[in-house]
Amino acid sequence: MVKVEEGTVKLGDPLLLVVDHARRAAIRANHSATHLLHEALRQVLGDHVRRRARWSRPTGCVSISRIQSP
Repeated sequence: MVKVEEGTVKLGDPLLLVVDHARRAAIRANHSATHLLHEALRQVLGDHVRRRARWSRPTGCVSISRIQSP
């Protein structure tokens, strides 16, 4: 997520990066938890379980599908 608070940005301009450490820590924790949950579901339900979402949010997001072939 990038927010330009004033003016415009051109290639080669110096920038100041500010990281919201609390938000980043929450995203990191949810990302790791998603991997652990996915692996546990694969072990219990089978290799056909797939992780669908490719992003994490501070509040968490898990999208997993279980489609078995007939």
